[in-house]
Amino acid sequence: MKHIKYYSQKAKEVDDRVLRFIGSTEDVDRDGEVVKLSGWKLANYRTNPIVLCNHNPMDLPVAKTKKVWVDKEKRALMFDVEFPEPEVSPQGDTLYKLYKNGFMNSTSVGFIPNRDKMIFGDRTKGEPHITFKDQELLEISLVSVPANPAALLTSKSITDAVESGVVDQAEITDLEIFLKDFLKEREIEVEEEIDTVEKKVIDDINRKEHKCKSCGVVLECLCPGCKKEKETEDYFSKIYNDVMFERTERSA
Repeated sequence: MKHIKYYSQKAKEVDDRVLRFIGSTEDVDRDGEVVKLSGWKLANYRTNPIVLCNHNPMDLPVAKTKKVWVDKEKRALMFDVEFPEPEVSPQGDTLYKLYKNGFMNSTSVGFIPNRDKMIFGDRTKGEPHITFKDQELLEISLVSVPANPAALLTSKSITDAVESGVVDQAEITDLEIFLKDFLKEREIEVEEEIDTVEKKVIDDINRKEHKCKSCGVVLECLCPGCKKEKETEDYFSKIYNDVMFERTERSA
């Protein structure tokens, strides 16, 4: 299953229409997770280095990555992103101006982790919730507000960009048309729901207490094999599939 991680920092202009972004670091993120820099697999992405807007694979790319690498000194996954001229992609040009002038700063990487190398930490001891030690980069996206793509067109930063003359309202309207079908399909909402399910599973994996379904009293599990069983791939898949089946049934 694809994972998505956000990062926000003003892009640096390194060449004509080329901006440098930090895609990921080894800092513990807001989900209590760490993505190890040594684990990034970049070869497949380099063969098709497209940049999307809000993780929408159905629309045309808005830019391309000229270079992607792990910077050991900065301890970060880095991207040099080249934006097209206005006549090639009006949407890409609008996004370029928004990022270049600091009205948008967030980016997001999508990757598939190697589950055999995911480490589940003990949060009660201050350890990361999950440490990803091996992951393949799928894509990078320009995003408006993390986990809320619909906020792009109504955010204060976009209003400020229009008022300051960095972009005009016609460009924002064109971007709105570009994103319209995607926003209606609610793909990001589905992805967020999957992420919520995954967090529930991981919480369950790390939980050391069990609540009695009859009386509600929280009991400590004394079975030495309980935690071990919960850490298996089969258990992870079973819980995930059960919850997603329930969600599918509700929407049918």
